[in-house]
Amino acid sequence: MNKLFLVALMLCIQQLGAQPLEMNSRKVDFKSVEKEINDKSSKYFYENLFKRYDKGDTSLTTTDYWFLYYGYSFHSKYMPYQTIEDMEEFGEITKKKELKESDFKRIISISEKEMKKLPFELDLLWYEYVAWNGLGDSAKAKIAFHQFMGIVDAIIATGNGTSCESGFTVLYVSHEYVMLNILGFEFGGKQSLTEGLCDRLQVAGNEYGIEELYFDVNRIFEVNMQKIEK
Repeated sequence: MNKLFLVALMLCIQQLGAQPLEMNSRKVDFKSVEKEINDKSSKYFYENLFKRYDKGDTSLTTTDYWFLYYGYSFHSKYMPYQTIEDMEEFGEITKKKELKESDFKRIISISEKEMKKLPFELDLLWYEYVAWNGLGDSAKAKIAFHQFMGIVDAIIATGNGTSCESGFTVLYVSHEYVMLNILGFEFGGKQSLTEGLCDRLQVAGNEYGIEELYFDVNRIFEVNMQKIEK
């Protein structure tokens, strides 16, 4: 993990405010989400909302991102287990202690390509923010950061992560580990699936005494089964 990432991540954690896990809980009612995003008279009508997101509209609210992120699970392009195609190269670049201009440009290139398939991929958005900052384009960095934080805020609004019942709802397993870091924790090395279809992640020693965090992956399993049965 490079130094630039660590510095920016700390700023991101400060942006979230206070201590981890002190958040409001609003479980996702996917039937209500589906109804809202398909209603052409709603301000959360998905086609319109996504166009704003795609254009980099920084006036989008947390509620907008709530419908954008969870509403995407009803889109035909949503593939629960899809990953970054150039993950090996992307990982090699982002693991560097220091990034050069050529690295920043390559990150942007990979991100712009992959975001067409994974428009809400947190790793891509975060490093796109880092890269635009590195290239001195504050306007584009602001857009990437707003998109990243919008999705993070939407996920945080779904629970507090202390149990399966109050677990953070995610659409991709990779988002669990990003959220773990965003909340100021490190992965403890063990992951298991509960009967309630929540991923339980062991948390490394920390000042809050948190030993594990839960992530609700019911929607991932539901959509994956739907696609298998087709």
